[in-house]
Amino acid sequence: MYLYFDRTGYPMVPLKNRGYLMHLFPITRNQFAQCEALQQNYESACESVTKAAPHVQKKELLENQFMTGVLPSEVETFCEWLGEDQENNFRIPSTHQWPDLFTVLFGEQIDEMTLFDQCESEEVQKLIQYVLKERSPLTYLDLSLKTSGIVEWVKKGMLWRGRGQPRFEFSRTAFGNPDRREIIPVDGYRHKRSFLFGFRLIQPY
Repeated sequence: MYLYFDRTGYPMVPLKNRGYLMHLFPITRNQFAQCEALQQNYESACESVTKAAPHVQKKELLENQFMTGVLPSEVETFCEWLGEDQENNFRIPSTHQWPDLFTVLFGEQIDEMTLFDQCESEEVQKLIQYVLKERSPLTYLDLSLKTSGIVEWVKKGMLWRGRGQPRFEFSRTAFGNPDRREIIPVDGYRHKRSFLFGFRLIQPY
């Protein structure tokens, strides 16, 4: 598979017949930290997650690579920053769109040599090696961490919801079918952080 890369150097996969690029992985802490407008928010989110989330006690967990504890307003700010000076804006998937996007990756077998050759960033290569070691994925669908990943923000009209199937080690409360189950955040979620919620973005192309 031919990959594209956003301004942070992280890979996006082309979704044939959907007209989108989609981040191969949820947004990482390293990506989020590059956004200058969110520097203070980054520290606040990390502190919040450290205090609230049981999974952070296991520093070796893959899920700790990803940016969780993110507010909807921060997702919007990151979208704007990531799409600066680009023809097409980044956006958050809708709750109905989210599971459909991944179906394109189902038959895409992983060629590790081709995958690593495309990634110039050592940081990205290390993340991919980590996923390959921890999950032994066979297809890009497996590699994308649609399941055994984190809860991802999606939109439902003007509301925000979650999709995904975290591993038990990450969350004992948000386990379910990622294709059928919407995860409803706590009341006041627009201003109250939840360690569960991270995100990935799509971009028309």
